[in-house]
Amino acid sequence: GSKNETKFESKRPTVVMKFDVEGYEYILLPDLMFTGAMCSNIDYAFGEVHPWIGAEIPPEEKTGKGGLYLRSKPEARKYWDDLLMAFRSLRSNDCRTKIEELDDESYLMDGMPLDPEIQK
Repeated sequence: GSKNETKFESKRPTVVMKFDVEGYEYILLPDLMFTGAMCSNIDYAFGEVHPWIGAEIPPEEKTGKGGLYLRSKPEARKYWDDLLMAFRSLRSNDCRTKIEELDDESYLMDGMPLDPEIQK
């Protein structure tokens, strides 16, 4: 193999994760964050947060573990903000993940017409 092949083969691909899981982000992301799966596998995560839903997810039946009850929009928003603050405060240089809140459906309400050429 040539130098270029070795260089190419050793480069890890960039991994991007989009999340829009209708309230389950309150369970999914902490699990990915605190098990280390996010930091070791995902470079960039973005998605929609649903504080309007809150989250009422019962614990797992067999183990009794898990479960989350956020009963109001302010409670859900605070939980999310605190979760991101905790994640961003990690001191490990091993965590390469950047997380952003992004509503991927906001274009529906922006008042901008779609380009007629795209609609064909």
